Amino acid sequence: MLGRLSVFAVPLLLLAASACGGDNNDSDSPTTTTGETPEATASNKSPTESPDGTDDEGEDSQPPASDGDGVIELNGERINVNEVRRCEPFSDSEGNLDLTAIGEGVMLFVVVNEGTVLSHELSLQGSSAGGVFSATANQFSDGSWTDEDGQPISGAPFTVGEDRISGSMTLNDARGGADTADVSFELPIPSEIIDCSL
Repeated sequence: MLGRLSVFAVPLLLLAASACGGDNNDSDSPTTTTGETPEATASNKSPTESPDGTDDEGEDSQPPASDGDGVIELNGERINVNEVRRCEPFSDSEGNLDLTAIGEGVMLFVVVNEGTVLSHELSLQGSSAGGVFSATANQFSDGSWTDEDGQPISGAPFTVGEDRISGSMTLNDARGGADTADVSFELPIPSEIIDCSL
């Protein structure tokens, strides 16, 4: 009888020992069963979302101006430019430029003519423009600048560098209406000159 009890007692002792045992980790340390780190479990924010609920770029962040193709600002609204074409100028003077900038719903034409007078011409059209607008400014031999109505202005509307041009003008409705458009721009000057009449 004692032999039978000892046969049953050994497996029972082994079962009890395994039930009371545990791993060798400190029982106070937290464990996770999902595979997530405690930080990830504590916050349900996405990796691109900051704790205050805004994304990493901020709610009010604006897209940067395109470094390659420039930007147009029309009545305070920024329009990124998708393409700039450098067309053959009307005359062959070295400083002459004829650029066409194409953005979302607009085409901007920037012209620099060096002749008897230096002229800066800017025109805009397209669905985002709400019409066709243009303006011209001229510089005379004494260095003074006037608008197309002959009224003095403070200086050159455009700043021309080696590979970029920028400027701003208030454009008038080319069809004689009372509306105006405040336009500023910053554009690259492509090295390749193309025939835009084709």
